[in-house]
Amino acid sequence: MKQELYELDELACLVNNRIKKLDWLIFQLIENVSGDEAIVAGLALDTIMLTSQKMHKIQALITELREQDTPQVKGLERLEKVA
Repeated sequence: MKQELYELDELACLVNNRIKKLDWLIFQLIENVSGDEAIVAGLALDTIMLTSQKMHKIQALITELREQDTPQVKGLERLEKVA
C-alpha cells in the first residue's frame, strides 16, 4: 500500500501544479477581458480555487494514510535507528 500512496501523492502534486498554472492563466485572462467574458473567467477562477482546496484535503488524507501505514518505532528501537 505504501507504493500506491506515493504514486497517489505524486499524482496529487502533478494536479496541484496544473491547478497553479490554470490559476495564473485565468488570472491573466481576467485582467485582459471585460463584460461577460470577465464573468466567465471569474467563475472559472472560483472553480479552480475550489479544486485546489479539495486537492489540499486529498493530500492531507494521503499523508495521514501514509503515517498510518508506517509502523511507529518507540523506545530503544527508536534510539537504535537514530544511532
